[in-house]
Amino acid sequence: MELAVKSLVLVGGGHAHALVLRMWAMYPVAGVRLTLVSSTSGAPYSGMVPGMVRGVYSDAEGHIDLRRLATIAGARFVCDDVVNIDLANKSVKLRQHPEISYDVVSINIGSTPQLAAVPGASLHAVPVKPIAGFLAAWKSCADQVKQYPARNWTIRIVGAGAGGVELACNIHEELQAISERSVNKINFAVHLHEANKNIAAEFSNSTQQKMLEILRDKNITVHLGAAIAAVEKNLLVDAKGQGHPGDIIFWVTGASAPEWVAQSGLQVDERRFIQINKFLQSVSHPEVFAAGDIATMVGAKRPKAGVFAVRAGKPLYENLISALTAQSMVRFKPQRNYLVLIGTGDGRALAIRNGRSCYGRLFWWLKQRIDRKFMRMFSDLQVAMPGSTMGSDVDLVVADNHYEKLRHHERIRCEGCGGKVSGTILQSVLQRLQDCSLLPAHADGAIGLNAPDDAAVFSVPVGQQLVQTTDYVTMFGGDVFLFGRIATLHAFSDIYAMGANPHSCLVTLVIPSSAPGLMLDDAVALMAGVGATLKEVGATLIGGHSAEGEKMALNITCNGLVTNDASIRKSTGRIGDQLILTKALGTGVVLAAAMQGLASAAVVDEALSSMLQSNQQAAKIALRHQVHAMTDVTGFGLLGHALQMVQGTAMKLKLFDDFIPLLPGVQNLIDQGVQSTLTESNQNFCALKEPNYAPMHLSCYDPQTSGGLLIALPRDQIESCLKDLLAAGYGAARVVGEVTARPAT
Repeated sequence: MELAVKSLVLVGGGHAHALVLRMWAMYPVAGVRLTLVSSTSGAPYSGMVPGMVRGVYSDAEGHIDLRRLATIAGARFVCDDVVNIDLANKSVKLRQHPEISYDVVSINIGSTPQLAAVPGASLHAVPVKPIAGFLAAWKSCADQVKQYPARNWTIRIVGAGAGGVELACNIHEELQAISERSVNKINFAVHLHEANKNIAAEFSNSTQQKMLEILRDKNITVHLGAAIAAVEKNLLVDAKGQGHPGDIIFWVTGASAPEWVAQSGLQVDERRFIQINKFLQSVSHPEVFAAGDIATMVGAKRPKAGVFAVRAGKPLYENLISALTAQSMVRFKPQRNYLVLIGTGDGRALAIRNGRSCYGRLFWWLKQRIDRKFMRMFSDLQVAMPGSTMGSDVDLVVADNHYEKLRHHERIRCEGCGGKVSGTILQSVLQRLQDCSLLPAHADGAIGLNAPDDAAVFSVPVGQQLVQTTDYVTMFGGDVFLFGRIATLHAFSDIYAMGANPHSCLVTLVIPSSAPGLMLDDAVALMAGVGATLKEVGATLIGGHSAEGEKMALNITCNGLVTNDASIRKSTGRIGDQLILTKALGTGVVLAAAMQGLASAAVVDEALSSMLQSNQQAAKIALRHQVHAMTDVTGFGLLGHALQMVQGTAMKLKLFDDFIPLLPGVQNLIDQGVQSTLTESNQNFCALKEPNYAPMHLSCYDPQTSGGLLIALPRDQIESCLKDLLAAGYGAARVVGEVTARPAT
């Protein structure tokens, strides 16, 4: 169980933070809650980006899987954008999630090209950073070239530093390769624009001349000494007023930090980069650390290059621990001389060091070896099993007297009603939710949280019935807010399956014991997820309970209303009905794989996206198409819930094994032997329900969290219902079976 008294938040998934997480996995610190916040679940490795443009590396090969890495390190992972840091209250402000409190925070978010200074650049140019956006834009561009090879294609790149030169070379070589694979030759041109009179001004004259020679050999046109004054749609306008048309414009110049960094109150330099000391600490706020492009070390300025972020990983890890455990810090000494390897997209690379340069295939081999070795440091890590440690036998414990007090509290934790969360925390949670307008009062709620009492009271309108259900969901993943959202959607699916409209709910939250401030953060994040979802579905929170427990969990009792005698049952299907499943299967497999570090970030993201899709609209569509029976697919799996629809009747179920939709990556995980711990139990349950039913694909027994609806409809309604479901965003909706007559015995 996590006994946390201090919070360490890593903002950004840059190279330095990836290394911190790797080291934390091997040498964790007891008493610290570690949280990684990143806008994406995969961090591109900058050294491989040109190779991804060229097609040498796949997306998976060129990205660090932050979700998996966080799991291995025992860290929480929150996928969201940081909008500010409240230095006074020591909290990280996020775009969609509740704020996260910290004792120590580290920032490793890289930099972005400066576009705001050039009119139109922000609208019409594609910055090379954030890299994820750039790679998506390049893929779209390459796809268009393949689709329309007869056009004359012009690519323009603004900024002829080392990054711009490398990008131009790799784009040129990839377009050349596309042309060679095409039936007809593709006409294309790559142009490189630089405001200075020389390219790559950070290097020696001889190196610059070598770069120009490489560019000339590739027929890449270089425009020097003409700054870009404006950018219009598909057009660069230079300071001389000359226009340069282009199908796409990439911007690789003038790195700066996001505006929120300076707005936070941190001491920054002229380009908004955080000024840090020799210990990687902010010179103005010692509890704030920074590394990589976002930081500038006072008295030791270096170029914005990934090599420094990589070198900073180990001292950053050590100093973060020192800040948490009151130990002395180590000095970071950024190297003065380092090897630069620029891949030119043709199996060669330019090696630069100490003002000298060499070019050839040997250096491309060396670059690949270095880059692949770096990435293997993360792909080779394995998730430690509970009770084991991956690294040192040195037990590092956070320097805080409250830690021992908390451990003592855990040993003698009160039970019964004494095991509930403190009233002070709950009052703060409710106040925060009300401040965020996440606790709207229901129109017919006579007594609820708007007027707290010992129980909630509300009136059931004349002509309607109350539909009630309850669900208990334990925490999965590392995002408490997201868990709250998914658990609420999961619970209300039973209401939708009955054809009812959501009205209200009661919630019991279980929070693991930790320092009061961290418990408050957990409770706020959890209930904010619940509240945000209730607001979306049109229900309200009318009461509940709380408890301290071994693992975070939610018990949600949902109320719904349905017109008298209009509720939909699960067992009222008819012979001849066909069955539509509205969501793909596999969430149980994915969650089991994620716990073991076997599921990629992309696979987990797809599963989370499916779980976050409400069944509310699907149920409304079913009701418009003469639905005969309906149920939601959750813990018993598809077959278990489907058999409940025909059990004890003259009907028999037939599922179409080949037409059952699976979430991306699920089949591969099943082939690897991954399955939920409940799968075998579900197989036994199905065998008990229908002993003669032939074994199905393993996914049919997979327990689903916030799974789809299984809808029984007459055949003449199937086509129009599927059309409406697909239009409403249920892209995986399929006919997966039918109801037939049970043979006479």
